[in-house]
Amino acid sequence: MPLTTSFPVKSFVVGLTLFVAGAAVANENYAVTGNAYNVNNNLLVYSEYYTDMNHNREVTVNYAKPDGTIFATKTLFYTGEITQPEFQLHDKRDDEKVSARFVDGRLVLSHSLNYSTNEKTIMDNASLVIDAGFDAFIQQNWQKLTSGKKVTFMFALPTRVDTVRLQAREVTTDKTPLANNKNPANWRYFVITPANRFASIFADPIYLAYSPEKYLMRYQGRSNLDDDKGGAWDVRIEYQYR
Repeated sequence: MPLTTSFPVKSFVVGLTLFVAGAAVANENYAVTGNAYNVNNNLLVYSEYYTDMNHNREVTVNYAKPDGTIFATKTLFYTGEITQPEFQLHDKRDDEKVSARFVDGRLVLSHSLNYSTNEKTIMDNASLVIDAGFDAFIQQNWQKLTSGKKVTFMFALPTRVDTVRLQAREVTTDKTPLANNKNPANWRYFVITPANRFASIFADPIYLAYSPEKYLMRYQGRSNLDDDKGGAWDVRIEYQYR
């Protein structure tokens, strides 16, 4: 999505038919909505609801089950580089907490689960991309990507309290699962993969679809949330903008 609006994620990244179920989310005025579908059976598993950025440069993301019950909340803090939002996420289902924050100029990644907390300080973070900042990174490198160049970057993985080097590139419609004849013909498609083929910490590709106005319309890949049993969620997220 454009740099002047709130930023999904993945974050971090809604169906073109807006789904709002339950009073928990139906009465809110959200700027962006994302519907996440299980890629294996195409069933809706959760929805993401993004608020506008407030006067403190904060964006709140509520994650809701199909019945509208909010089960996790994330707050993004855009006080520094647009590609490096600090954030904190709390998943109420298992009390999991994940965060990335700057302390004296150094990035601290933290993951807490089952009464255990792991933290790591990242010393070299000048060009690191954090969470939903990947969307701004794609936009900043739009001209390079759409001219056929590959762009590499370091990405923070707070749940693993580590970083990984990734590579983004544009792909044709026959190289992405997101392309279909229902999409506008002028959408652009990208894929993010490990820059090092031995980087098993981030083995699965992420597929992205953007409108020509640089709005993120589709995301397919590993969710930043576990499923209800603590396993991995591979999802396709469809976004809608107010």
